[in-house]
Amino acid sequence: MANDIHALRGHLFSALEALKARKIDPEEAKAVSEVSRTVIDTVRVEIEYMRQVGESVQTGFVGQPALEAPQASKPKAVSNERVPYVVGVP
Repeated sequence: MANDIHALRGHLFSALEALKARKIDPEEAKAVSEVSRTVIDTVRVEIEYMRQVGESVQTGFVGQPALEAPQASKPKAVSNERVPYVVGVP
């Protein structure tokens, strides 16, 4: 069994067809939906983590080439100008 978006989509449509044919009850279909949502959420978290740490994203879930992590914005230049210090004010 493949563990990618195509397999998940196949399972979801199979559950939908089984529900329509009354081969499974609504509670079973709901359980399939909830598990699917959890799988998708874990992939979403994995992708977001990799973007935050600046790594390429390669989950294999979608079956596409790795997405490049967005470049972090450059910090703004710091001025060498001295800030006056006022006694009694931190």
